[in-house]
Amino acid sequence: MIRLGRPSGVVQIHIRGGASGVTVRRPKGVAARLRIGSGASDVTFDEQEFGAVGGGLRLSSTDADGSEDLYDIEISGGASHVQVTSY
Repeated sequence: MIRLGRPSGVVQIHIRGGASGVTVRRPKGVAARLRIGSGASDVTFDEQEFGAVGGGLRLSSTDADGSEDLYDIEISGGASHVQVTSY
């Protein structure tokens, strides 16, 4: 699990290749974007849950557009058991 603090500006997090069992927690009220390069399964992003998705996946928190301080998370390959939530 990765527990993040408040960002200053756009903070990019890159995971090269595939990922399994990744949990990212950010403070409540902090915007985030998630991009997964190819197929994904068992993904939770805030209140959204996805069982299986073919191809790429792009998700954003409702407050991401126009936010100056946010996390931009990219997984370049496939992913399974990924959670991006707030605490």
